[in-house]
Amino acid sequence: MGLCHGSNSSIIEKSLNHNENLDIYTVIWLDNRIKKSKKQISIQQQQQLRTIINYLKIFENENDCEEYIKQMSQDEYIILIINDQIEQKFISHVNNLQQIFSIYIYSQNNNIDEQLINQYDKIKSICLNYDELIKQIEFDQIKYKYIKNKILFDIFYINNTNNSNEKFIYSQILIDILLQMDSMPNDIIDLITLCRNQYKGNKFLLNILREFQKTYTSNHAIWWFTRDTFISQLLNKALRIQNIDLIFLLRFFLHDIEQQLKQYLCLTPVQVYRYELMSNKELELLKDSIGQFISINNFLLTTANTFIVFR
Repeated sequence: MGLCHGSNSSIIEKSLNHNENLDIYTVIWLDNRIKKSKKQISIQQQQQLRTIINYLKIFENENDCEEYIKQMSQDEYIILIINDQIEQKFISHVNNLQQIFSIYIYSQNNNIDEQLINQYDKIKSICLNYDELIKQIEFDQIKYKYIKNKILFDIFYINNTNNSNEKFIYSQILIDILLQMDSMPNDIIDLITLCRNQYKGNKFLLNILREFQKTYTSNHAIWWFTRDTFISQLLNKALRIQNIDLIFLLRFFLHDIEQQLKQYLCLTPVQVYRYELMSNKELELLKDSIGQFISINNFLLTTANTFIVFR
Protein backbone atom coordinates (compact mmCIF):
# COMPACT_ATOMS: atom_id res chain seq x y z
CA MET A 1 0.00 0.00 0.00
CA GLY A 2 1.45 3.35 -0.98
CA LEU A 3 1.46 6.51 1.06
CA CYS A 4 -1.40 8.94 0.72
CA HIS A 5 -0.68 12.39 -0.60
CA GLY A 6 -2.77 15.51 -1.01
CA SER A 7 -1.27 16.94 -4.19
CA ASN A 8 -1.45 15.40 -7.63
CA SER A 9 0.80 15.30 -10.64
CA SER A 10 -1.38 17.72 -12.62
CA ILE A 11 -0.64 20.44 -10.09
CA ILE A 12 3.06 19.54 -10.19
CA GLU A 13 3.08 19.63 -13.99
CA LYS A 14 1.55 23.11 -13.97
CA SER A 15 4.12 24.32 -11.44
CA LEU A 16 7.02 23.36 -13.70
CA ASN A 17 8.49 26.10 -15.86
CA HIS A 18 7.68 25.08 -19.43
CA ASN A 19 10.43 27.38 -20.73
CA GLU A 20 13.07 25.66 -18.61
CA ASN A 21 15.36 23.22 -20.35
CA LEU A 22 14.64 19.81 -18.87
CA ASP A 23 17.32 18.00 -20.88
CA ILE A 24 21.03 17.67 -20.18
CA TYR A 25 22.38 19.95 -22.91
CA THR A 26 21.56 23.42 -24.24
CA VAL A 27 22.66 24.63 -27.68
CA ILE A 28 23.39 28.34 -27.94
CA TRP A 29 23.98 29.67 -31.44
CA LEU A 30 25.56 33.13 -31.61
CA ASP A 31 25.52 34.65 -35.08
CA ASN A 32 26.15 38.40 -35.20
CA ARG A 33 25.64 38.46 -38.97
CA ILE A 34 21.89 37.88 -38.74
CA LYS A 35 21.07 41.54 -38.12
CA LYS A 36 23.35 42.78 -40.90
CA SER A 37 22.44 40.27 -43.59
CA LYS A 38 18.83 39.68 -42.47
CA LYS A 39 19.55 36.02 -43.12
CA GLN A 40 18.01 33.93 -40.38
CA ILE A 41 19.12 30.47 -39.36
CA SER A 42 16.59 28.42 -41.32
CA ILE A 43 13.84 26.38 -39.69
CA GLN A 44 15.26 23.31 -41.42
CA GLN A 45 18.69 23.93 -39.90
CA GLN A 46 17.15 24.43 -36.46
CA GLN A 47 15.11 21.24 -36.74
CA GLN A 48 18.14 19.26 -37.88
CA LEU A 49 20.14 20.49 -34.91
CA ARG A 50 17.28 19.81 -32.49
CA THR A 51 17.23 16.12 -33.45
CA ILE A 52 20.58 15.96 -31.63
CA ILE A 53 19.97 18.45 -28.81
CA ASN A 54 16.46 19.75 -28.36
CA TYR A 55 16.93 23.03 -26.52
CA LEU A 56 18.18 25.77 -28.85
CA LYS A 57 18.68 29.48 -28.14
CA ILE A 58 19.76 31.89 -30.89
CA PHE A 59 21.52 35.20 -30.21
CA GLU A 60 22.63 38.03 -32.48
CA ASN A 61 24.46 40.07 -29.86
CA GLU A 62 27.61 38.95 -28.05
CA ASN A 63 26.86 40.81 -24.81
CA ASP A 64 23.34 39.40 -24.58
CA CYS A 65 24.67 35.92 -25.23
CA GLU A 66 27.39 36.20 -22.60
CA GLU A 67 24.97 37.52 -19.98
CA TYR A 68 22.54 34.69 -20.70
CA ILE A 69 25.29 32.10 -20.27
CA LYS A 70 26.52 33.62 -17.02
CA GLN A 71 23.06 33.62 -15.45
CA MET A 72 22.61 29.91 -16.19
CA SER A 73 23.24 27.36 -13.47
CA GLN A 74 26.73 25.87 -13.35
CA ASP A 75 25.03 22.47 -13.54
CA GLU A 76 24.11 23.15 -17.18
CA TYR A 77 26.06 21.87 -20.19
CA ILE A 78 26.15 24.38 -23.04
CA ILE A 79 27.12 23.60 -26.62
CA LEU A 80 28.09 26.98 -28.09
CA ILE A 81 28.11 27.62 -31.85
CA ILE A 82 29.67 30.87 -33.08
CA ASN A 83 30.57 32.27 -36.49
CA ASP A 84 33.98 33.43 -37.65
CA GLN A 85 33.06 37.10 -37.12
CA ILE A 86 32.83 36.77 -33.34
CA GLU A 87 35.65 38.60 -31.61
CA GLN A 88 38.29 36.56 -29.84
CA LYS A 89 37.59 38.64 -26.75
CA PHE A 90 34.19 36.96 -26.45
CA ILE A 91 35.74 33.50 -26.76
CA SER A 92 38.24 34.30 -24.01
CA HIS A 93 35.37 35.45 -21.76
CA VAL A 94 33.25 32.32 -22.11
CA ASN A 95 35.85 29.58 -22.59
CA ASN A 96 36.50 29.26 -18.86
CA LEU A 97 32.88 29.41 -17.77
CA GLN A 98 31.87 26.14 -16.15
CA GLN A 99 28.58 26.08 -18.06
CA ILE A 100 30.37 25.90 -21.42
CA PHE A 101 30.94 22.29 -22.39
CA SER A 102 32.14 22.77 -25.95
CA ILE A 103 32.50 25.46 -28.63
CA TYR A 104 32.13 25.04 -32.40
CA ILE A 105 33.13 27.71 -34.90
CA TYR A 106 31.09 27.89 -38.09
CA SER A 107 33.34 29.45 -40.75
CA GLN A 108 32.11 29.33 -44.33
CA ASN A 109 35.06 31.37 -45.62
CA ASN A 110 37.87 29.34 -44.09
CA ASN A 111 39.41 32.58 -42.86
CA ILE A 112 39.89 31.71 -39.22
CA ASP A 113 43.10 30.88 -37.43
CA GLU A 114 43.05 27.19 -36.53
CA GLN A 115 45.48 27.92 -33.71
CA LEU A 116 42.40 28.95 -31.74
CA ILE A 117 41.80 25.26 -31.07
CA ASN A 118 45.16 25.06 -29.32
CA GLN A 119 44.59 28.32 -27.49
CA TYR A 120 41.10 27.55 -26.15
CA ASP A 121 40.56 24.03 -24.89
CA LYS A 122 36.77 24.03 -25.31
CA ILE A 123 36.85 24.70 -29.05
CA LYS A 124 36.20 21.26 -30.50
CA SER A 125 36.06 22.01 -34.20
CA ILE A 126 36.08 24.65 -36.93
CA CYS A 127 33.47 23.64 -39.52
CA LEU A 128 33.30 24.98 -43.07
CA ASN A 129 29.68 24.09 -43.79
CA TYR A 130 26.49 23.32 -41.94
CA ASP A 131 26.46 19.59 -42.71
CA GLU A 132 29.97 19.25 -41.32
CA LEU A 133 28.89 21.14 -38.20
CA ILE A 134 25.91 18.85 -37.62
CA LYS A 135 27.96 15.70 -38.16
CA GLN A 136 30.66 16.89 -35.77
CA ILE A 137 28.19 17.74 -33.00
CA GLU A 138 26.39 14.43 -33.50
CA PHE A 139 29.67 12.51 -33.37
CA ASP A 140 30.79 14.33 -30.23
CA GLN A 141 27.46 13.72 -28.52
CA ILE A 142 27.95 9.99 -28.99
CA LYS A 143 31.52 10.28 -27.74
CA TYR A 144 30.49 12.25 -24.66
CA LYS A 145 27.38 10.24 -23.83
CA TYR A 146 28.83 9.44 -20.38
CA ILE A 147 27.81 12.97 -19.35
CA LYS A 148 24.15 11.99 -19.62
CA ASN A 149 24.71 9.19 -17.12
CA LYS A 150 27.26 10.89 -14.89
CA ILE A 151 27.56 9.35 -11.44
CA LEU A 152 25.75 11.38 -8.76
CA PHE A 153 26.79 10.69 -5.21
CA ASP A 154 26.56 12.01 -1.67
CA ILE A 155 28.80 11.04 1.23
CA PHE A 156 27.78 10.43 4.83
CA TYR A 157 30.71 11.19 7.12
CA ILE A 158 30.39 8.91 10.15
CA ASN A 159 32.19 11.05 12.72
CA ASN A 160 31.00 14.40 11.42
CA THR A 161 29.11 16.51 13.95
CA ASN A 162 28.15 19.42 11.67
CA ASN A 163 25.34 19.60 9.11
CA SER A 164 27.28 18.36 6.07
CA ASN A 165 25.37 15.05 6.11
CA GLU A 166 21.99 16.69 5.54
CA LYS A 167 22.09 16.31 1.75
CA PHE A 168 22.87 12.59 2.07
CA ILE A 169 19.91 12.02 4.41
CA TYR A 170 17.60 14.20 2.33
CA SER A 171 18.36 12.27 -0.87
CA GLN A 172 17.72 8.94 0.84
CA ILE A 173 14.41 10.03 2.35
CA LEU A 174 13.17 11.72 -0.83
CA ILE A 175 13.61 8.70 -3.10
CA ASP A 176 12.31 6.32 -0.43
CA ILE A 177 9.10 8.33 -0.02
CA LEU A 178 8.55 8.69 -3.76
CA LEU A 179 8.96 4.95 -4.31
CA GLN A 180 6.33 4.25 -1.65
CA MET A 181 3.77 6.61 -3.14
CA ASP A 182 1.05 5.26 -5.39
CA SER A 183 1.20 6.37 -8.99
CA MET A 184 -1.77 8.38 -10.21
CA PRO A 185 -3.71 7.50 -13.38
CA ASN A 186 -2.76 10.83 -14.97
CA ASP A 187 0.98 10.65 -14.24
CA ILE A 188 2.02 9.62 -17.75
CA ILE A 189 -0.50 12.01 -19.33
CA ASP A 190 0.90 14.93 -17.33
CA LEU A 191 4.47 13.97 -18.24
CA ILE A 192 3.54 13.78 -21.92
CA THR A 193 1.82 17.18 -21.72
CA LEU A 194 4.98 18.67 -20.26
CA CYS A 195 7.15 17.04 -22.94
CA ARG A 196 4.89 18.20 -25.78
CA ASN A 197 5.49 21.78 -24.69
CA GLN A 198 9.20 21.13 -24.22
CA TYR A 199 9.62 19.52 -27.66
CA LYS A 200 7.26 21.74 -29.65
CA GLY A 201 8.41 21.90 -33.27
CA ASN A 202 10.79 18.95 -32.83
CA LYS A 203 9.25 16.28 -35.07
CA PHE A 204 11.92 13.73 -34.19
CA LEU A 205 11.30 13.84 -30.43
CA LEU A 206 7.54 14.24 -30.77
CA ASN A 207 7.45 10.98 -32.75
CA ILE A 208 9.36 9.22 -29.96
CA LEU A 209 6.99 10.80 -27.44
CA ARG A 210 3.99 9.42 -29.34
CA GLU A 211 5.64 6.00 -29.38
CA PHE A 212 6.16 6.23 -25.62
CA GLN A 213 2.53 7.20 -25.08
CA LYS A 214 1.24 4.30 -27.17
CA THR A 215 3.61 1.52 -26.11
CA TYR A 216 4.98 2.22 -22.62
CA THR A 217 4.27 -0.43 -20.01
CA SER A 218 5.82 -0.93 -16.59
CA ASN A 219 7.71 -4.03 -17.72
CA HIS A 220 9.53 -1.99 -20.39
CA ALA A 221 10.91 0.70 -18.06
CA ILE A 222 14.53 -0.47 -18.23
CA TRP A 223 14.31 -0.80 -22.01
CA TRP A 224 13.17 2.81 -22.28
CA PHE A 225 15.83 4.02 -19.86
CA THR A 226 18.70 2.29 -21.67
CA ARG A 227 17.41 3.53 -25.03
CA ASP A 228 18.97 6.90 -24.18
CA THR A 229 16.07 9.03 -25.27
CA PHE A 230 14.01 11.82 -23.70
CA ILE A 231 12.76 9.86 -20.65
CA SER A 232 16.24 8.88 -19.44
CA GLN A 233 17.56 12.40 -20.07
CA LEU A 234 14.67 13.92 -18.10
CA LEU A 235 15.31 11.58 -15.19
CA ASN A 236 19.08 12.14 -15.19
CA LYS A 237 18.66 15.92 -15.31
CA ALA A 238 16.01 15.90 -12.57
CA LEU A 239 18.19 13.81 -10.26
CA ARG A 240 21.31 15.85 -11.01
CA ILE A 241 19.81 19.25 -10.22
CA GLN A 242 17.33 17.87 -7.65
CA ASN A 243 14.28 19.20 -9.51
CA ILE A 244 11.72 17.91 -7.02
CA ASP A 245 8.68 18.69 -9.18
CA LEU A 246 10.09 16.77 -12.13
CA ILE A 247 11.26 13.87 -9.96
CA PHE A 248 7.74 13.68 -8.53
CA LEU A 249 6.27 13.60 -12.03
CA LEU A 250 8.67 10.77 -12.93
CA ARG A 251 8.04 8.70 -9.81
CA PHE A 252 6.03 6.12 -11.79
CA PHE A 253 9.10 5.56 -13.95
CA LEU A 254 11.40 5.29 -10.91
CA HIS A 255 9.00 2.78 -9.37
CA ASP A 256 8.81 0.70 -12.56
CA ILE A 257 12.60 0.59 -12.89
CA GLU A 258 12.96 -0.47 -9.26
CA GLN A 259 10.44 -3.28 -9.71
CA GLN A 260 12.19 -4.54 -12.82
CA LEU A 261 15.58 -4.45 -11.09
CA LYS A 262 14.12 -6.54 -8.27
CA GLN A 263 12.65 -8.93 -10.81
CA TYR A 264 15.99 -9.46 -12.55
CA LEU A 265 18.13 -9.32 -9.42
CA CYS A 266 21.33 -11.34 -9.79
CA LEU A 267 21.56 -14.08 -7.17
CA THR A 268 25.34 -14.31 -7.48
CA PRO A 269 27.94 -11.53 -7.80
CA VAL A 270 28.50 -10.23 -11.32
CA GLN A 271 31.49 -8.13 -12.36
CA VAL A 272 30.54 -5.18 -14.54
CA TYR A 273 32.38 -2.13 -15.84
CA ARG A 274 31.72 1.47 -16.74
CA TYR A 275 33.87 4.36 -17.84
CA GLU A 276 33.55 7.98 -16.81
CA LEU A 277 35.64 11.10 -16.92
CA MET A 278 35.78 12.74 -13.51
CA SER A 279 37.15 16.06 -12.40
CA ASN A 280 40.07 16.14 -9.97
CA LYS A 281 37.68 17.54 -7.37
CA GLU A 282 35.29 14.59 -7.75
CA LEU A 283 38.17 12.11 -7.66
CA GLU A 284 39.59 13.62 -4.47
CA LEU A 285 36.13 13.56 -2.91
CA LEU A 286 35.86 9.84 -3.59
CA LYS A 287 39.34 9.21 -2.21
CA ASP A 288 38.42 11.06 0.99
CA SER A 289 35.25 8.99 1.34
CA ILE A 290 37.07 5.72 2.09
CA GLY A 291 35.51 4.29 5.25
CA GLN A 292 32.39 6.47 4.91
CA PHE A 293 28.95 5.76 3.42
CA ILE A 294 28.37 6.67 -0.23
CA SER A 295 24.92 7.14 -1.69
CA ILE A 296 24.62 6.74 -5.48
CA ASN A 297 21.71 8.94 -6.48
CA ASN A 298 21.06 7.74 -10.01
CA PHE A 299 21.00 4.59 -12.13
CA LEU A 300 24.39 3.69 -13.57
CA LEU A 301 24.70 2.03 -16.96
CA THR A 302 27.36 -0.68 -16.94
CA THR A 303 28.58 -3.46 -19.19
CA ALA A 304 30.14 -6.88 -18.78
CA ASN A 305 32.19 -6.23 -21.92
CA THR A 306 35.61 -4.80 -21.03
CA PHE A 307 36.30 -3.98 -24.68
CA ILE A 308 33.55 -1.35 -24.68
CA VAL A 309 35.03 0.31 -21.59
CA PHE A 310 38.73 0.24 -22.44
CA ARG A 311 38.63 0.76 -26.20
